[in-house]
Amino acid sequence: MTSKLSSKMLEALHTAVPAERISTEAADRAKHVKDYWPAIAKWSEARIEAAAPVAVVRPRTVAEVSAVLRVANQGLFGVVPYAGASGVCGGVVPEGPAISLDLRELTGIAHFNPTDCMVTAYAGTPAAELEKFLNEKGFTTGHYPQSLPLASIGGLVATRSSGTFSSKYGNIEDMVIALEVVLADGRVIANKATPRAATGPRLSDLYIGSEGALGVITQVTLRIRPLPEARCFRGIAFADLKEGLAATREFFTKDIVPAVIRLYNAAESEHLFERVGQAPAGRSLLILGFDGNRAVVEVVERLVLETCQRHGGQDLGREIGEGWERGRFDAFWLEKGNAGLKVADAIEVSGAWSVLPEMYDRVTAALKPQVDQLWSHFSHCYGQGSSIYFIVFASDQSREAVLAKYHLIWKTVMTEVLAVGGAISHHHGIGMIRAPYIAEEAGSSFELLKAIKDAVDPTGILNPGKLGLKRT
Repeated sequence: MTSKLSSKMLEALHTAVPAERISTEAADRAKHVKDYWPAIAKWSEARIEAAAPVAVVRPRTVAEVSAVLRVANQGLFGVVPYAGASGVCGGVVPEGPAISLDLRELTGIAHFNPTDCMVTAYAGTPAAELEKFLNEKGFTTGHYPQSLPLASIGGLVATRSSGTFSSKYGNIEDMVIALEVVLADGRVIANKATPRAATGPRLSDLYIGSEGALGVITQVTLRIRPLPEARCFRGIAFADLKEGLAATREFFTKDIVPAVIRLYNAAESEHLFERVGQAPAGRSLLILGFDGNRAVVEVVERLVLETCQRHGGQDLGREIGEGWERGRFDAFWLEKGNAGLKVADAIEVSGAWSVLPEMYDRVTAALKPQVDQLWSHFSHCYGQGSSIYFIVFASDQSREAVLAKYHLIWKTVMTEVLAVGGAISHHHGIGMIRAPYIAEEAGSSFELLKAIKDAVDPTGILNPGKLGLKRT
């Protein structure tokens, strides 16, 4: 593999995409190394320059995406899909010589069908723009990740994302009906947009969470729903975090599941209490959101409050819940926590109810000597278990020392989660930071993943090194 774009390769790219949409400028290439992965902020300019793609290519059509991949496949350059760059794991960082395939001009609504409750959008379409379009028509995807103002719809699918209202609407895999994908050799494949089919494995599922390593997603068809008639939020305080967790599990056994469930430990609850002028008093805070038919919302809310009270929960009313809702896209801690020689990150994992308490205790105990501050909360809950976020804050005396500490923190969390049988990611994906742990996470199925990669991308050009797969 070559590390420079030859004049012959550049000419070949010009046959795929007009010259004005191909950039080899250093500043443009450096920008396409970066997403919201905190480690990138500590990299030196030299390291950024070394990792930069050899070119940035901006296709506007599926045909252009296909043509670019055919050229890259012949020249054996990697191809790294790029759009909103809202990921937090380094998924857009090239590993080896690569072209950054910037899909932000592959946008727009291809089809909207209110009768069938489906919408089809091109992969580079900003998720917030898609949601705005649907809201104006009286519909919603129900998918509200914190990255909504930044993310593209293709990126949300490629990283197997989850939204704040997942307890009701499900995760992105529950919303995807069909995908159009371009393979490494330029072939375009797609599945039918039907509610369900029993015609063998649904091959589009292979690309949900594939991070561009098995193909480039170019179109997404999603289920949509009418906007809810009613939506409200409220807060419940628990003196004991474990009682809050028990109440949350009971929502599922009683079939009274709120749309939003977020249980914060006492440390993370402090700033939420203070936001509305309430004293934290060492309590854990459960934020609940209710969404849907007004009559159903009223009944579910009442039954949920009764359940919380049986577990010692104190109803704080709507003010704190509504305050949380207004600030839910505010990641103030991320910018502040990564200034200077500090680093902050949210490491999300998941596990079954039977292992969650041990997972929480083990990770918390292992992290405390390594971090300056630790927040945690449980969210994205299911009948079988939940995710846990560990939000870490650390610092050191030099950029190199901070990076070393950051990687040690990640290794600690991954080791403890794997030890109790949890999943090392719930919805942020793999990128670079989790890649070393994927073989252990996947177990015997990792060999099948490698075989699939070899079959669909025999030259290894698709986002090399991601999914824990080594470049051939």
